[in-house]
This record gives sequence, C-alpha cells and structure tokens, in this order.
Amino acid sequence: MYHLRISAILVGIIYLTGVTEAVIYQCDHYNTDGEYTVRHCTLHGVTVVHDAADIDFSSEYPRPYWFDFQHSQMDEIPRALFTTFPEMQTIDFRETGIENINKFTFENAKQLRHLFLRRNKLTSLNNFIFKGCDRLEWLDLSHNQLQEVRNKTFHDIRTLTRLDLNHNRLTVLPEEVFWELPELAHLSLNDNQLVVLDRETFFHSRIVSLNLNFNRLREVHMVDRFQSWQRVHLRGNQLTSVEIPPVPVEIDVSHNNLTTILVSYSNILVESLDLSHNLFADISNVSALNFLHTLDVSFNALQSLPLTTFLKMQQLARLNLEATNLTTLEHGLFSQQSNLTWLDVSFNRLQTIDLTVLTAAAKLEHLHIDGNNLTSVGYGRLPAMFPSLTYLGLFANAWNCSYLVDLVHFCRQHSINVAPQKSYGTTLDASNVQGIYCKSSQSSVLPVVTPIEHPIDTAPPSAELSIDRLLEMMQEMNKTTEQLVQEMMRALHQRATGAVGTPVVTASCTALHAYNYQVFILLILFAILILNVGFLLWVHHNANVRRAVDRMILFRREQGASIQTALHEDL
Repeated sequence: MYHLRISAILVGIIYLTGVTEAVIYQCDHYNTDGEYTVRHCTLHGVTVVHDAADIDFSSEYPRPYWFDFQHSQMDEIPRALFTTFPEMQTIDFRETGIENINKFTFENAKQLRHLFLRRNKLTSLNNFIFKGCDRLEWLDLSHNQLQEVRNKTFHDIRTLTRLDLNHNRLTVLPEEVFWELPELAHLSLNDNQLVVLDRETFFHSRIVSLNLNFNRLREVHMVDRFQSWQRVHLRGNQLTSVEIPPVPVEIDVSHNNLTTILVSYSNILVESLDLSHNLFADISNVSALNFLHTLDVSFNALQSLPLTTFLKMQQLARLNLEATNLTTLEHGLFSQQSNLTWLDVSFNRLQTIDLTVLTAAAKLEHLHIDGNNLTSVGYGRLPAMFPSLTYLGLFANAWNCSYLVDLVHFCRQHSINVAPQKSYGTTLDASNVQGIYCKSSQSSVLPVVTPIEHPIDTAPPSAELSIDRLLEMMQEMNKTTEQLVQEMMRALHQRATGAVGTPVVTASCTALHAYNYQVFILLILFAILILNVGFLLWVHHNANVRRAVDRMILFRREQGASIQTALHEDL
C-alpha cells in the first residue's frame, strides 16, 4: 500500500509538471488597428511569475517580427520569446508589470531593433542586462520607477540611437553610463530628479537631441565634443546661469532661476532660444546671437531694452516680449528686423504705441498688443505698413466702445483677424466688441485679466478662413460635377446620332440598356449638383448672419440691470 501511494504521488507530480510545461500562448495576428498581418503577433493574457521557463509561445506563421502584449502580467521577461522567434525585430512590453530584467534575458535577441518597456515597475538596471541585443536601435524605459542605473547597464548595445529614460526617479547618473553608446542621438531624461550631471557624462556620444526638462539641476556643463547637438531642453530646472554652446540650433532654458546668460563663443549658430519665465533684468548678452530666428524672453522683469539689443539679429522672425514690464518702445529698437513676422508685446505697461517703430518690419503677420493700457492706435497705417498682417491682438486694453467698433470694422475690411487667441475667461456683464472688452462710458470698470502663456508660434485658424475654404471646396466640387454632366451629355448626343448626324434606326438591346443606364447616372449627377448649390447658398447665408452678429456691440445701461444689443450705424 505504501508503494502504491508513492507511485500515485509521483504520477501526480509528473502530471502537474506536464500541465505546467504545456502552457503555450498562441499569437493573434491582428494589430491594434484590427488589420490581419502575419508578421504581427499579439499575445493575450500572458502571466509570468518569476519562472519564465515554464511557458512557451507559438505562431500560425513561422516568422513574425512585431510583438505586443494585451492584458498581461509579467514579473520578468520570458527568455523563451527570443528562442522561439529569433527574427523578432520589435517587441512592446508596455504596462505588463515587469519588475526585473535578468542578465541573460536577451542573449538570443540578435535581430531585435526596438524594445519598449515603458509604464512598468522597474526600479533598477544592473550591468550587462541587455547583452545579446547586438542590433538594438531604440530602447524605451520611460514611465517606470527607476532609481538606479549602473555604470555598465548599456555597455552591450553600441548600435543604440534613441534612449528614453524620462519620467522616472533618477537622482544621479554614473559618469560613464553613456560612454559605450557612440551612436546615441536622442536622449530623454526629462521628468526625473537629477540634481547634478558630470561634465563628461555625454562626452562620448554624438547626441543630436538632449531633453533634461523638469529635473532639479542647479548647474549644467554643456560640453559638445563632436559638435553634434541640435536641440537642448533644460526647461523647469533650478539653473541660475547658463553658457550658450556654439552649435545647437534650438535651446530651451525657460522656467528656471536664470539671471545670467554667458555667450563665450564668437560664431554661435543658435536659431531658437527660449529664456521665458526667468529672473533676467538684462538680456544685452544675447545681442551677439546674430543667427537667431526665434527669441522668447517673456515673463522677465526687463523694464527696458537697449537700442542695440536686436541690432545684429537680422534673421529674427519671431519675438516674444510678453509681460516684461516695458513702458515704451523706442525708435530704432527694431531697425534691423526686416524679417520679423511675429511680435508679442502684450501685457506690458504701454500706454501709447507708435507703430512707426516697426517700420522696418514690413513682413509682419501677427502683432499682439493685448493687455496694455492703450486707448488708441494708428490703425489707419496698418495696411500700408504691414501688407501681410493677418492678426492684431487687441484684448484687455482701455478701448472706448465706439472707437473699438471702428477699429474692428477697419480690420475686417482689410482681412485682419482680431478675435482673442487665448482663453482668458469670459465676463458676461462686461461691454465688449467681438469678445474684446471696452468702456461704454468714462466711469466703466473693465474686468481684471491676467496674462496667459502660449506657444510662440500658435495661431489657431479663424472661422472665416474655414468658411472660405469650405466654399472653395464646394465650388470645386460643383465644377467637377458640371464637367461630368457635360461629358455625359456629349456622350449621349454622340450615341443618339451617327457619325454624320443621322439618327440611328436600329440598336441592340445591350446598347439600349447602356443608354438607359447613362440617363440614370445623368439624373443622379443633376441631383448632386442641385444639392451642392443649395448647401452652398445655406453656407453663404449662415456666414452673413455670423458676420452680422460679430458686428454687434453689447452695451450695459449704467442705471439699470438690463443689457441690450445694437448694431453700429456705420455697419
């Protein structure tokens, strides 16, 4: 009896072992767009609990190269994947709960190009864990809980060109962590807790784009050994000074504590520089950056600008001076800005503005003068001075309502949009013209408006342009339909008459059916044409109604609580 029990236990163990080893996950060849692709493999409900050797994978087709996981939970990466599918090129482990990567996990991943491990539970990366990924180009480790990266974590993936380590908890990086990545071009370290970086951290990589936004850096050494940097982002740190390197085309050091900017090189190729939201009182050093195309110094307490500030910036096209406490714009300040297309001087302390200070900026397209204390502006000169002007920001000034109606009407006549582009909020009981607050009497009090940051190149399309584009599309459609109708009529006429114009006496049943079919198609085309014309008239009508409503001005009686609307007599 004892031997029988032992035998039964052994049989049970063997049976359970066989069941465990028989866990095989089958590929689903539908991608995320619902398309059936034999080279795509989606694995559903995969569960790995620190024993990846007990599972296996199979595919209806022998060589899929793109893999992803749905509704899966894995503590570690199963090595069997790379043994079963040696030609794998891309694998996406996002949101699968991976906590650890073993040292020999990727020893058979010889063809792997892209490895995505974002949104998992990784806390540390040991040395040599990517050994075997001889052709890896893109490694995404973002949105994990990484607190430690070892000195030789990436030493076996010399072909890597993009590395994403953003949105983790890194406070420090080993000095040599990127030294064995000579081809690394795109490095994202933003949204970590980095406090300091060694001077030679990026010394051995040909980095093109470096993102260090939203860390805790107080100092940074931008040493570009190979002169390869193109984009450097340091937004949202704790920097107090920064030295501009000679090569990068785009530099963002906004939202820091900068008071000093160092320009130590003679020929600096920077084209875009964002210095907004800092503590600058003087930006005279930037006058040496003669290749600048875009400059943002908004939200700094500058108060005044020397006449030579922009003297060498002849390529300058976009300039943001919003909320810089300027009280005046002096003649000569923009004397060399013949390429300027976008200028923002909103939310300063300008009580008057002489547009002739912008005489050189004949290509100006967007001019923002919102949020000052302006009561008038020489708008009659706008078309002559700025023939390309398409937007004029007028919000939150001290306009008289009657004056503002004339100004808005003039801008409409010259296709200049004046509708506010920022979401400042709405005060329903305030007098306004097309959403722009104004004073209906001398004693009227305007709502308090605070400046709102917006991207320097954002310009939402106006409703008028959308309507015009819609009308143009409808006209093109009608023209095409008309051409089809004419061609059909010509074909029917040729069929109904002979080559010399004599009627056809006999015709086969097939020809008669074809003739009837063409008549039917002709009727359908006529119906489409009529519907399009009707819709076109309806759009025109709605556009005219909207323009009429836009011309309305909202007045509030001083003694009563009622609000009435009235059209200006000239409109």
